[in-house]
Amino acid sequence: MPIYTEEERRRARQVCEKEINRIREAQTSEQVNERGWLALGYIQAVYALEAVKVGEHCQLIKELAATEVQSLIKLRETKGQ
Repeated sequence: MPIYTEEERRRARQVCEKEINRIREAQTSEQVNERGWLALGYIQAVYALEAVKVGEHCQLIKELAATEVQSLIKLRETKGQ
């Protein structure tokens, strides 16, 4: 029997996605790094609590990595202009 309801699982995913989205607001590479670690902490915590399934965990990690890379590229391009 699942510990969390589907609504609670949905909220856990939303919290993780919100933290991932905060990376896009970063103004420096240090902020990207700090926010990335914070988002990873949220993702790992909800996974450890079994509030997200393995597939969801993997998808959140992929989204986190892609967002960090995109943000760093954007910052580099902004500095180059």
